[in-house]
Amino acid sequence: MTSGVQVAQRGRQIDREACLTALAAGEIARVVYHQAALPAVEVVVYDLVDDGIVFSVPDGSGLAGVEEGSVLALTVDTVDGEGSGLCVLVTGKVRELAEARGAGNGADRPTPDGSPRTLVIPLQRLSGHRVALALRR
Repeated sequence: MTSGVQVAQRGRQIDREACLTALAAGEIARVVYHQAALPAVEVVVYDLVDDGIVFSVPDGSGLAGVEEGSVLALTVDTVDGEGSGLCVLVTGKVRELAEARGAGNGADRPTPDGSPRTLVIPLQRLSGHRVALALRR
């Protein structure tokens, strides 16, 4: 019996508008940050709010130790039933939701899950590309 592995094949770059569309359609992302001088990744539930990605940080999360102004990366992947999709990367200097209040970016709403800390990654750098899953044997 032969078992196959699905691998993503990187395709062409997508423009900013396609990146924003993919971000608006998604809900779950991976946030990349530094913890004890090593890269760390956590899954978050996010919202795209005007010029930034907003997500809450649960108690006990490694993200709770992230300092304001730190550079974070966030990745979102979308794949349809046919195995094709988009991969989007957002990079920016994180800020607290409280600091974002009144900035006109829509971040004034309540914390999604009541967590004590909510962060915003501004869309300072935004890139993406098409992906296609292929079965390897």
